[in-house]
Amino acid sequence: MRLSILATSLLLQLAASHALFQQLWVNGVDKSNTCVRMPRGNSPVSSVGSNDLRCNAGGAAGVSGKCAVNAGDTVTVEMHQQPGDRSCKNEAIGGNHYGPVLVYMTKVADASKADGSTGWFKVYENGWASAPGNKGAADNDYWGVKDMNRCCGKVDFKIPKDLASGDYLVRAEVVALHTAQSAGGAQFYMSCYQVTVAGSGTLAPATVKIPGLYGSSDPGIKINIHSAITGYTVPGPKVIAESTTVTPGNPMNTAAKLLATGYETKFHALQIIFVRMSCTTILSCLYIWYNKIPRSHGVTGLLVLRGTAGFIGLFGLYYSLSWLEFADATVITFIIPTMTALVCWVWLREPYTVKEALAGLLAFTGVLFVARPPWLFPGTPLDPISGEPAEHVEGPDSTSLSLLSFGIQGGRAHSLPPISAEQRTIAILLAVLGAFAASTAYATIRVIGQRAHSLISVTYFAFLSTIGSAVIILVHPDLQFVMPEDLSQWGLIAIIGLTGFALQFLLTEGLQREKGGRATNLTYLQLVFALVVERLVWGTTPPIESLFGAVLIIGAAVWVSLQKNAVTVKEGKTVDEESSLLRDEQGEDEDCRRNSASTEN
Repeated sequence: MRLSILATSLLLQLAASHALFQQLWVNGVDKSNTCVRMPRGNSPVSSVGSNDLRCNAGGAAGVSGKCAVNAGDTVTVEMHQQPGDRSCKNEAIGGNHYGPVLVYMTKVADASKADGSTGWFKVYENGWASAPGNKGAADNDYWGVKDMNRCCGKVDFKIPKDLASGDYLVRAEVVALHTAQSAGGAQFYMSCYQVTVAGSGTLAPATVKIPGLYGSSDPGIKINIHSAITGYTVPGPKVIAESTTVTPGNPMNTAAKLLATGYETKFHALQIIFVRMSCTTILSCLYIWYNKIPRSHGVTGLLVLRGTAGFIGLFGLYYSLSWLEFADATVITFIIPTMTALVCWVWLREPYTVKEALAGLLAFTGVLFVARPPWLFPGTPLDPISGEPAEHVEGPDSTSLSLLSFGIQGGRAHSLPPISAEQRTIAILLAVLGAFAASTAYATIRVIGQRAHSLISVTYFAFLSTIGSAVIILVHPDLQFVMPEDLSQWGLIAIIGLTGFALQFLLTEGLQREKGGRATNLTYLQLVFALVVERLVWGTTPPIESLFGAVLIIGAAVWVSLQKNAVTVKEGKTVDEESSLLRDEQGEDEDCRRNSASTEN
């Protein structure tokens, strides 16, 4: 009896660890399970010679529904453990079923009647990558399954843009390697989707038949992942051109999509702004109260201008990212240092030397090499950090989230649906408006100078941004506030709030102590930090273009930091109004006092 109970318990655990692909999305639009051939259950196929390897047991018969897609569209397949279950609280496939995630397609006459005996070609793979510092079992390395689990079972791939039109079967597959030490031990989980591709392409890739796709002793099928490995061969043919190859551990595929798609509770980027700025407001007020920082006098209007301009900058840049490629948006964003220097030169009469201008140009050139915008670097869009083909992100929300929630202009390149010339023009204008507003905010900090503590300036900006984002969420018909669903989301929100507070505090302190042009020029270093983190944390070696760009950025930052402040005041001249605005509460410096005395005499 006891053995029977134990065996039943073991079988239930194994069944709970199994999974099946069920839902499909097209360009972020949920098609649910309208075009999937649902398998009989969530158990795997174990024989590489079985016809069930095509579309799983019960998948040979078609269904009535077909999902319409265009060549070049981004399609998302979704896996969960039980039929109809879309919860993100459980892993998409549990039980340490680590291995690659693959997607194949086959052209058929009628997707609702095809049996999958036609030839297949691969359009997506996410295999294995060594985890930095791991010298033990490959279980602890990066795997495609781990990426999928972190993204609530979702896997994005692109329909090749030159693919011939017609009906296709899409075969999504996980190859689980937890029992693959011997031949026949690998487990194959797959489902087939019926799609109709529209387009003018003529691409007809080379194909392979199923069965015949894998051998039971292939190096990517028979492998012991419970010991250390130095490499892994992804099973099956190579991914065809214009398709998607992902390196496991990809931060955009994991961290950047975590809050946007990794939970049942989805956070819009405006709510992330609200959270970040409300946390900054609270922390700033507590600091001001605890340290009894005196109120500012005579600069209230400037503080309101600083906060309003800062929020407009944040808002404008966010909405531009809904329509622009990340590389293009990055390039526009990084005109802020030069624009800030020009605003300070016009408004405050701050010297803007030729050397500082050249340093800004040098750093901006480095940004171009790192971001590699398509209009300057034609060809397949590449990730600005790793140099690999860019992976599509599901819509603008997750991208904007990754950029704004952590307070940096960093992240992965992404592809967006085609937009009209008018939409792109509006997006560019909004991005430039956002950059100008941010520059105005930075220049206003310079005007305020030491007459208001840096945290008072931060509080105005954070409070106005909190109110602005809250109002937009409340009045927008498609937006609403949502609550975190577990401790991990609360933890992410806490990190966002604390780092956002530190960002604003340190940035304001720096701008109060240094000229606007020189201070903001150092913000170019964030791209260098992104490259370093990418290498140390994710183990990815950046392409040569990014390394060259990083050298230019570092060189420019060092050069501008070594320049001496060239502010001089000629004897006998009246100090201009803008210079007087930059004095601290206790008065002018010694030179300015002498000049004022000379003028009065």
